[in-house]
Amino acid sequence: MKKYRVSLACKVYCNFEQEIKAKSEKDAIEKAVGKFNRGAYDIERDITEPNWTHYELEIDLEKPDSIDSGIYTEELE
Repeated sequence: MKKYRVSLACKVYCNFEQEIKAKSEKDAIEKAVGKFNRGAYDIERDITEPNWTHYELEIDLEKPDSIDSGIYTEELE
């Protein structure tokens, strides 16, 4: 029998938090999303600790060989 290492992508919930000066709540949200998309933040300060009680697999069993399936396997000796 062969031996494999199987790695399955796991989604763990955390939050991106920023203090934003804005004219409205909608404007604040748009600015925060923009900062996130540009990478204009400090991971240590602006990303909360993951909530390890809420997680789920993020894999595509329909396309396990696809690079973005969230599945990686390697045969071990």
